[in-house]
Amino acid sequence: MKGRHVALQGLAALSRAGAQKASCTVSSSEQHELTADAGRLSLLRTTFQSSVGMMAIRDQRRGASGTNKTTPEALESLASDTLGIARASQPDEAYDIAEHQPSGVFSLGPEDADRSAMLASLSQFLETCRLRYPAAIIEQAILQFTRTVTHVVNTNGVDFAVTK
Repeated sequence: MKGRHVALQGLAALSRAGAQKASCTVSSSEQHELTADAGRLSLLRTTFQSSVGMMAIRDQRRGASGTNKTTPEALESLASDTLGIARASQPDEAYDIAEHQPSGVFSLGPEDADRSAMLASLSQFLETCRLRYPAAIIEQAILQFTRTVTHVVNTNGVDFAVTK
């Protein structure tokens, strides 16, 4: 699991930077998009996106920061920035992280895009519009399927993976 590995690297970077309590969240998404322009199918594409979010508490001061880079150097830099933000914040004794919970893997919805079903649905929509509303012009219609995998870890031993 690349995302979990990156999250654990981020958590280690936060600890090295001086965090007393910390969490790291890594998300990666894959989006399949089918587009129709002027009533005709025009585009099928897949895009990918990653993000890393860090939160650190030191001396009851909290900092949070994020990036879309997952290299070890980027994680070290983000951890340093996150601790810098914490040092500049006002202390609050209510700042905390989630307590230890059993690790979990959670899933919601289908794992993969069904491109055939996407094509059939958009084609049927366009045809229904043409027949029922002949005066209407569908300038653009977009059908998307997005799968996001998120890994959350913290210094109390929380370790979750969520796919939706």
